[in-house]
Amino acid sequence: MSLYFTLGQYDFLVISEMPDAKAASVLAFVATGGGIEGSVTTQAFTTAEARDMLAAAGGIAGDYKPMGATQSQTREASGTRIGGRAFSRPPKILG
Repeated sequence: MSLYFTLGQYDFLVISEMPDAKAASVLAFVATGGGIEGSVTTQAFTTAEARDMLAAAGGIAGDYKPMGATQSQTREASGTRIGGRAFSRPPKILG
């Protein structure tokens, strides 16, 4: 676990590896119980993990049909959307 004091919106930053999101939530609950307000928990991924997630999302996106959508609407919406950008397949992550 690493602790950094920061300037800006937050006073400090804790970087720690946790076995899962549940363990990270326990740490956040302990921190807020100690009087810390406005904490944010963010899960980070390696480029390899992100590549796998984007590939999985691209495989699912083509089969997804919103409830009540017509065939032409699903054809127009096919592809992966990330940050408002449309991709016919997930973007390639270098790394």
